[in-house]
Amino acid sequence: MSMLPDVRNVLAKMYTDRMTVRRYPEGVTDEDGAIVSTLEPAPVPGLEEICCRISFGSKDSPVISDDKNPVDVQPTLICDPDVPLKSGDYITVTRGGKDVYSGNIGRPNRYGSSLQVLFRDIGNS
Repeated sequence: MSMLPDVRNVLAKMYTDRMTVRRYPEGVTDEDGAIVSTLEPAPVPGLEEICCRISFGSKDSPVISDDKNPVDVQPTLICDPDVPLKSGDYITVTRGGKDVYSGNIGRPNRYGSSLQVLFRDIGNS
């Protein structure tokens, strides 16, 4: 008997955040056959208010100057492995009804018990 369903159930209780997935359209062409690109991702039906958890690990080795204080954080999104996320999706994570984090994701890593994917954010504090 596999213990995997039990592990997934335990992890699901920790998914107290919610995410909404937006995706850039693929392969859309205009009347001349040219590929149309847009800077605005569109909501993905059925991928709204999905249970998840965001974890803020940080890699902080910046060089501080008088003009700026750089910050290098790498949030990790964790959710059920059956959620069909794709690299490049634009994710907005909310906690308690407030936006916690938004950004594009990298390549999703699917494990038997969860899906984990990294955001990347380098900026100034």
